[in-house]
Amino acid sequence: MSKYAKKLTKQELIDGGITEITPEGRIFKHEIDITDNLTLNSSGYRTFYIYERDPEGRCIKQYYINKKGKLTYNYKTRTITLNRAVLAWYNGEVPDGYVSDHVNNKERDNYSLENLQALTAGDNVRKEKENWNMKELKCNMRKHKSFYEEKLEKYIAEYEKAKAESNADKAHHLRSNISQVRARIRYWN
Repeated sequence: MSKYAKKLTKQELIDGGITEITPEGRIFKHEIDITDNLTLNSSGYRTFYIYERDPEGRCIKQYYINKKGKLTYNYKTRTITLNRAVLAWYNGEVPDGYVSDHVNNKERDNYSLENLQALTAGDNVRKEKENWNMKELKCNMRKHKSFYEEKLEKYIAEYEKAKAESNADKAHHLRSNISQVRARIRYWN
């Protein structure tokens, strides 16, 4: 399971120092608005971190040996996306296996509550595929079908000649051209 699909509760956010999240997607940590200072992850979502805590509510320490060979520690943190935090804040939690999804995929920088929903990872993928299928695919065909048919005949003749001359590089290039022109002709049909 992805680290972003791990259960997140409102209490975890409060324990991590989050004091308020507005329905518009503004986040306050220790009473300070940190929304504009959030970093972007590789997918382009705003992220922040909170300290992970044990069952007694204490921050979890991770011990390691530093460069000087001394035993030291740091606190274990958890990276959270802003959209997931907004959902957890207003719904109480985002369960394990659920991802936070933007209802309007065109507004991925809109972190307001009405633009967010919790979906299973599979439902999110299906939603994305439905949006891909709805996109209109256009082929840029500026010439008439007969132009491409003549071009195909020319490429086939050149291909046969290159094959007879044992010119593998030219034959390979022409095979590629033939495939492309055949695809354009199929589009017309």
